[in-house]
Amino acid sequence: MSVPSLAFRFVFLTFLKMKSLFVDIALPVPLEKTFTYVVPPELQAAASPGCRALVPFGRKYAVGIIVKVSRKTSVPNLKPISDILDSQPTFSEELLKLTKWIAEYYFAPWGEVLKAASPRGFAAESRRVVQLVHTTTRTNSMELVPKKDRISSRQKAVMSLLSKGGALSIRYLQKKLRTKSIYALLNRMAAAGLVKIEEELPLAKRKSRIEKFVKLGPGARNGSREEVLEEIKGKKQQEILEKLFSHSKEDQEPILVSSLLKECHASLSSLVSLERKGFVEIEKREVPRRVEFKYSEPKQKFALNYHQVSALQQILKPITSHTYQTFLLHGVTGSGKTQIYIEAIDEVLQRDRTAIVLVPEISLTPQMVYRFRSRFGEKVAVFHSRMSPAERYDAWRLARVGTYKIVIGPRSAIFAPLNDLGLIVVDEEQEATYKQFDASPRYNARDVAIIRGTYNNAVVLLGSATPSVESYYNAR
Repeated sequence: MSVPSLAFRFVFLTFLKMKSLFVDIALPVPLEKTFTYVVPPELQAAASPGCRALVPFGRKYAVGIIVKVSRKTSVPNLKPISDILDSQPTFSEELLKLTKWIAEYYFAPWGEVLKAASPRGFAAESRRVVQLVHTTTRTNSMELVPKKDRISSRQKAVMSLLSKGGALSIRYLQKKLRTKSIYALLNRMAAAGLVKIEEELPLAKRKSRIEKFVKLGPGARNGSREEVLEEIKGKKQQEILEKLFSHSKEDQEPILVSSLLKECHASLSSLVSLERKGFVEIEKREVPRRVEFKYSEPKQKFALNYHQVSALQQILKPITSHTYQTFLLHGVTGSGKTQIYIEAIDEVLQRDRTAIVLVPEISLTPQMVYRFRSRFGEKVAVFHSRMSPAERYDAWRLARVGTYKIVIGPRSAIFAPLNDLGLIVVDEEQEATYKQFDASPRYNARDVAIIRGTYNNAVVLLGSATPSVESYYNAR
């Protein structure tokens, strides 16, 4: 290689090193612009579009969403971001694209649209609890760290506090360590398996709900039912084992401890005694909070008539070909539109895709949820404003990870973080309740559904007995 080319390579590499990483942040403020911040070197690996970031804004700190990451030469007078709050993006690339369209089409600040689409809001007071992965009581837990990964003084300080205080909030750790930049540090420690981070909403109920479950232990499984019951002297313990034996099969799930004790009128001490003897095993599991509706109707089998079959065949064509198309399903009340929704969603689920069903009012949700849960069971989630913050958080989080495949709710359900949408149903599409009038962003969920359908190559199904003028015109 010649001397000039070596010199050029040196200059080019030096130029690359001079470039800094910048992020554009959408903040939940009534300003139609994003704000650019520089990313410190220690936070660059965690800076991704869709992640929440803590940034200085005026005299305070605010939490916004990273919407763009770019690398360019240094720009003077830019403030650095203080921390990145997420190890995984809160918003997918598709939802960022959708919320940006809403902001541009309805002249709303992007940050306010993202806030409306987030169940947790943007509050900097969001609470997280940190605890050591290994059960230790002293700072000798640092011996668990591989020698190749030398921990810094800040990591030692965190582990020392956790070993003495157990589970601690991030706010408490910030106060003790006298720093705000701690999220990225904790995310790295969590990735290394040193600590566990559980995110909580501002209310105490927002943390995950953990319940105890029980099943037969090796002492009961290895012997016959008669031999085991003969060995146990306590009457209540015998009743507990009787219930477990009658319930226990190879493929059945453990029983909820509280339900078992209530059914047997027994105390927890009886169950603990059986656990010590090895006859039962008790384990802890996360139980998602779920909205239950008091609604029932006689179960019946539905047979589609000629008109329903004809409509369904047209709807299934783009579903099977994975292409976008919008349909207007025009039928009088009681003509069986809901059954067509169900059959179309069944086809979507068979192709391992997901679905959103929008209803105009919360009052109509119980009937719809009952019909869908009767067919699809635990795959159905509900989104609406009357849910508690903890219920909304559980539904949002489990839809995001794929536990829920179907989301039902009023207009805000259009923001459900489902992946690979195959169908969006807008029931009674003509209703004015799909339009948000009171607060920013002011949008029409029916129109947003159509745009989201185009982004996902999904079918959008507008159902109505009295279609809106614009939908009827477009269909004609």
